[in-house]
Amino acid sequence: MVSPLSSVPIPVSNFADPTTRALLACDGSTTVLLEAVLRTPVTIDVRQQFEQRATALSPELCGVLGLSDGHRVLVRRSVLLAPGGRPVSWNHAVVVAAGGNPLYPLCFDRTRPLGTAMAEADISHRRRVLSTGHHRWPDGGSGPAAGKCYLICTDGTPQLHLTEVYSPESFSAHLSVQRSVPSQ
Repeated sequence: MVSPLSSVPIPVSNFADPTTRALLACDGSTTVLLEAVLRTPVTIDVRQQFEQRATALSPELCGVLGLSDGHRVLVRRSVLLAPGGRPVSWNHAVVVAAGGNPLYPLCFDRTRPLGTAMAEADISHRRRVLSTGHHRWPDGGSGPAAGKCYLICTDGTPQLHLTEVYSPESFSAHLSVQRSVPSQ
């Protein structure tokens, strides 16, 4: 799966740090896991949110979400913050904006992470990790960051594609198995 944030695919088992592996392998609420690992609540800063036609997305992303030319999506770019405003993850969500998607209205609450909002709304869903690997950390930095892409489905229908990238200052992206990274 091609991420909206550039990535190099790497299996979870190749990451050296057990906490990073747990975040990448998790198919439940990453917000809950982040708060447990950090031992503190996280807050959200929605940096950008807008609707667009599905035609502006990659064909691969449209395919995984089951979108055609007539569909619209909501794009939400946010960062989860530890106390003091320290970024712990960057998130790029693409949410299907049609068909009674129960996740869509939750995006308009810009005060809660989507995982928290979904839990509080008691929305039954399934998460499916599509890929893990090294991503570019949006705040800069010299090294890679660990991240993953996954789908959230309700009633078996893909409703949201999420790319999460974890702060390299908080979660190591070092590998236990060396892998050559293609030049860019």
